[in-house]
Amino acid sequence: MSVKLVKTHDPTKNAKFLAELDFNAKTTEQYLNQLQKELNSHAKSKQAHNARDILYESDSVYERLNSTIKRINNLILNASGDSNAEVVDMRLDARGKLYDTVGERANEEQLKWEETLPITLDKDDKYTVSVEHFFSEVEPLEYWITTITPKDSEALKSLVRKGIAHADEGFNTLSKQTIDEMTDYYRGAIAINASGWNSTTDLKMRGVHIKDGEILQNESHPTQYTLGIDKNGIMNVYEGTMTAQQLLAKGVVNTWFFSIPIVLDGAEVNDSIRSRVSSYNDLNPRQVIGQRYNSNEILILTVDGRSSRSAGATLTRCAQILINKNCRVAYNLDGGGSTQTVIDGEVINTPSDGKLRPVPDILYIEGNRNYQSYLPVQQAVEDAKGGSRTLKDRIARLDRQSKELTNDLRIELKTSDILWSGVMFMNGSQTAKPTKKLSDCNNGWLLIWSDYNAGTGAGNYDYVISPIPKKLAELHSGGHTLFSVPRNITDTSDITIVKLLSVYNDRLVGDDRNSLSVAPNRRDVVLRYIISF
Repeated sequence: MSVKLVKTHDPTKNAKFLAELDFNAKTTEQYLNQLQKELNSHAKSKQAHNARDILYESDSVYERLNSTIKRINNLILNASGDSNAEVVDMRLDARGKLYDTVGERANEEQLKWEETLPITLDKDDKYTVSVEHFFSEVEPLEYWITTITPKDSEALKSLVRKGIAHADEGFNTLSKQTIDEMTDYYRGAIAINASGWNSTTDLKMRGVHIKDGEILQNESHPTQYTLGIDKNGIMNVYEGTMTAQQLLAKGVVNTWFFSIPIVLDGAEVNDSIRSRVSSYNDLNPRQVIGQRYNSNEILILTVDGRSSRSAGATLTRCAQILINKNCRVAYNLDGGGSTQTVIDGEVINTPSDGKLRPVPDILYIEGNRNYQSYLPVQQAVEDAKGGSRTLKDRIARLDRQSKELTNDLRIELKTSDILWSGVMFMNGSQTAKPTKKLSDCNNGWLLIWSDYNAGTGAGNYDYVISPIPKKLAELHSGGHTLFSVPRNITDTSDITIVKLLSVYNDRLVGDDRNSLSVAPNRRDVVLRYIISF
């Protein structure tokens, strides 16, 4: 069989074929030209030529690789016989920066308030309060330890008290109220959330509840414990099977109920107790209260959590912190979004809910907030930054001035209700919250202003009183209100400083213009008291 190829000539088909070849050639030429252009552009560009130019998140690949190499070079593998264990050089941080000492790294990575904390406040000659603040960016973890030291055994007896929600309406197992409202009602200098409730069922409080020797609720819980304070101010924990009558027989006068002890006899509790809390080793916001050996000081551990700033702590970590503080006993109170600590009317931590969660009761420390008040920690720190004195010196000075003013005003004002006291320019970040709403006063509020000197602080002279009628909040809630404060400069020279406030029914909100230092210097005047009239 043979095949014969016959060449034919078809002008139409040949023309079409040539056109396609021409189109393909031109397309290929355009593609090659574009590719060459991009190659030329890349050759001139400074981007992505090497690992230094390629970004991974906020760092270059080179930086990430370099830090990883450094960390690998500082690893000692299998040092403990555990193939998963690693011993690292603690001078090296997460980004590969090598410090000369571990202490140098800690000083840079950990927020330290040095001069500002701990601070110690005297309260009514009955006890002192010390607040320590800790923050670690590495973990991350933020917590506060509040230590209340009674002056003597008599002060200890009435130191720790129980407050209930909506106390003016009597005890109700369903009642809940925000901690600041309860603190204001009881005039507590320090207050924390305490007991829990059935959050998924009937919303009722759980456990045995006794207040000032009176039985409020008698409900046993065999798997949990009751926290009790006896008539001598001694803290102990009791099995949840014990009745209110049995606790009263042991001298217990106040109780709270939520969980388990985490420290007993100066050591962390055993597995049989730990196993009663499923989240024992989870990272969570925590509220724990303890009492020390011998001195019977009360310690409150408040841990923030569920945020990028602070992940929270396990109960083992909380126990270790308090054991290191020589605690004899420590009890786990309601934590999570309920975790809230108030000192002199200010919430010092950041609740994970983003707002104050209503709770059924509080554990509070009585204090005479009518006549003495101290700058909130955060405000005091900002104040300290502006002067050469340490925060302790400033607080001590303000304390002395407050006591002097108290002695001066107590006779005149003993029939009045002092709703708020402090030292504020009332700038945009400052809010004064009286303990009684404007609408609840007979006539309204009286604002008491005084002189302020940057070198010596608030002065006990040149007082000016500004009235706010109760009707104002109803007619003009939140509106800007001007307050004229006359100042005597010399025998022949007077000026008037104007303060701008937003008046609400439950608070006064400042304005940044109130702290302007241009003439007339509005920082020459501070708000000292709010009084009901």
